[in-house]
Amino acid sequence: MRRLTPSERWLWVAILSASRESCRPGWLLVSERVPFTDTDLADYAGMKSADVSKGINRMCDLGMMERDTDLGSWFLPNWCARQYESDDASERVARHRAKKLGSNGDVTVATVEDVTPPETEAETDTDKPPVAPRKRGSVVPADWRPSEESIRWWKEQPGRNHVNPMIELQAFRDYSAASGKAYRDFDAAWKNWMRNRLPGGRFASR
Repeated sequence: MRRLTPSERWLWVAILSASRESCRPGWLLVSERVPFTDTDLADYAGMKSADVSKGINRMCDLGMMERDTDLGSWFLPNWCARQYESDDASERVARHRAKKLGSNGDVTVATVEDVTPPETEAETDTDKPPVAPRKRGSVVPADWRPSEESIRWWKEQPGRNHVNPMIELQAFRDYSAASGKAYRDFDAAWKNWMRNRLPGGRFASR
């Protein structure tokens, strides 16, 4: 195939298609005794007759096609050996039923499990409840304030008199805005910020 030009490769595809549709698969026949001519093949492939004749000669030289002198038709060597026949469901079912015959000739009724494949994990995934998307964080707004519950928590912290909550609140907002630090829970983040500034915390004033 690599030795063929692009137009010759297209011609080869047309030849394979015509051979498949032929009354005798593997042969270029219009009917049982009427072979394809260069003009027929050119019309089938949508090409010029001269290009078709040149392409056929090229393929014959490469052993891809041969000419039967008696019938006057081209054919493709080893066609049957290289063709895959699609699965025939009717034949497969018949073979399956034949296997169900007992040694005494009685028929064993096939159950649903005999003919229906089990559901795969991918097929049963639709039965699982949807997973809630993970909440994304955001930067603390410039006017954000702690909730009443968080303020009550702060008033219960020992050593809070050593920390200025208003200054730390603004510092908390500025840090988030300047660094792009995003939080999913502002109150929880603020509590952690303030906890680190209490006596004994990581950022306590000394």
